[in-house]
Order: sequence, then C-alpha cells, then structure tokens
Amino acid sequence: IQYFIEHPTIFAQLIYFNFVYNISNNDDFLNLVDDRIFFCYSTFPSIYLFFLTKEMQNNALSFIKSLFQLHFYLHSPNLGKSHQFIKDIIFSFFISTNPSNFFNTSILPILGDNCLFIEDVKFSYSKSLNRSLYWSKIVTFVSKVLERMKSSSSLLPEKAKVLIIAIYDVCDKYTLLKYELIVDSLVCRYIKCYVESS
Repeated sequence: IQYFIEHPTIFAQLIYFNFVYNISNNDDFLNLVDDRIFFCYSTFPSIYLFFLTKEMQNNALSFIKSLFQLHFYLHSPNLGKSHQFIKDIIFSFFISTNPSNFFNTSILPILGDNCLFIEDVKFSYSKSLNRSLYWSKIVTFVSKVLERMKSSSSLLPEKAKVLIIAIYDVCDKYTLLKYELIVDSLVCRYIKCYVESS
C-alpha cells in the first residue's frame, strides 16, 4: 500500500483501468456498483488514513490529480457512466472534511421555505406550459444560496478548499467540467445527501 501512496500515477492507472474496463465489459453491473462504492467510500479513505494528516491529504490529492490527467488523456473531459467512480472519489474526500457546519449555516436556514415555494409554482398553464415563475424562483433561490455560501466561506474546512482548488486547477482547460464537478458533484450532492430541510 505504501508503494501506491508514493506512486499516485501508477495507483491511478490501476484503479482507473480496473473500474473503466470492468464496468464496460461486465454484465453484472450491480455488483460492480457495490465494489465501486465500497472502494470510493471505504478503501480509498483508509489507504490515505482518512486524510488526517497534511501528508496524506496531499498524497490523496496527487492520486486524484493523476486520475484526472489519465482520464483527460484517454477520454477528454467527458465523464460517462463508467467514470462515475471519479466523482465518487472526490465526493468521498469532500465529505471526509466534515463541511456540515458550512452547509448548515449557509443553506439550511433558507432551504425549507424556498424549496416549498418553488415546488408550489412549478407549473402553470395558459395555452401552453409556462414555467417562467418556476425559473424565476429557482434563480432567486440559487442567488440567495450562493450569496450565503460566499459569506460563510470561512466555515468551509481547509481540506475542502484545497480539494476545490485542486479540481479547479486540474480541470483548468475544461471550464464546464470544473464547475460541474465543484457545484454538482460536491455542493449539490452534499445538499441532496446530507442537508435536511427542517
């Protein structure tokens, strides 16, 4: 294991080709999903000692960067079904930083009221389906969320910030991908999985 920690490029190649090849060439997809989830949320953090030290955080980030570099070399920025493990790995690192205080302070207070109102105005009908009120509420809600997240950024754990910067840097040429990974695969996924509206 120490060899893999010290050689993130080799470890990234083993993991990448194992998941991509097995998912692409196997009919028993459900078992592979279990394997992927177990690796990403249990094995990966344990290899890097749950990212407790700066050294292990940096080693894990080197591994993540190597995964992305290999992926970009082979597949450009497209993350298909067989590449879901990359999103799971970065989310695993992100949740290990314990960003709950940040999300509970910035998002939780406005989530319940706004989401219920958005849900109430989802559709209206006047000779055709009209969703303008729905989208205006979504834009207002997202604006509030982003403003509150910005003002609460000091509550985001340092490890989470380092991960976000690493994703931003490694995906520099792929603007849409870096925002998809940061916003959708980290922030929105965390909200969906962990932030409960009261």
